[in-house]
Amino acid sequence: MKNWWILAVLAVGGMFLISRKSQAKSLPSGGDNVGNWKTSKVYVKYVDVAKALSTKHGVPADLLLGQAAHESGLNPFAVSKVGAAGISQFMPGTARGYGLKVLPGDMKTYNGKVREYPTTKDPALDERFDPSKLMDAQARYLKQMYGSFGNWEDVLSGYLWGEAGWKKILKNPTAYTTAIKTKKVLQNPDGKWTTSYAVKILGNAKWLRDQGAF
Repeated sequence: MKNWWILAVLAVGGMFLISRKSQAKSLPSGGDNVGNWKTSKVYVKYVDVAKALSTKHGVPADLLLGQAAHESGLNPFAVSKVGAAGISQFMPGTARGYGLKVLPGDMKTYNGKVREYPTTKDPALDERFDPSKLMDAQARYLKQMYGSFGNWEDVLSGYLWGEAGWKKILKNPTAYTTAIKTKKVLQNPDGKWTTSYAVKILGNAKWLRDQGAF
């Protein structure tokens, strides 16, 4: 074949593109249950961190680690599509508000909103990529919310919707028909309103306890 070399180049190029796509799919980017944190047992390395923060801040260790697992799959370098970063997926403004060092990021538009994305994953420059420091901020955030709600399930729902947002929903939950239809907001068998986000994290916490982690 006279053009065998052209076919060879195309074949190699195709293999390269497939490889790049596979790599992209395998890179955790934050969000719902990213990564295979249960079977890989990566959670084991953060158990002592969660226990220490539980003692320090009075937040249940299993809840703390279960939330981090839900947020990032316990990948300390995860970055979401909206710019949340680290093991607990903090937005840059929230992280700065809790005293973490975060360098000014790249401003890009996503879904019609301008968002800030990290320019480095060096924990010395962006402390969201330091798991211990970010989980400490996460524990302080949860503890602060507990002062408003008095129970951890509402704290988790408030974490998702914002404190004011979740309190507004609780006053008239049936008005939020879209959220109910998509099961983002749902009702427990005992009649209490909650979120699928809180249910999943409480499930993670139970799973961790069942493994003997706590």
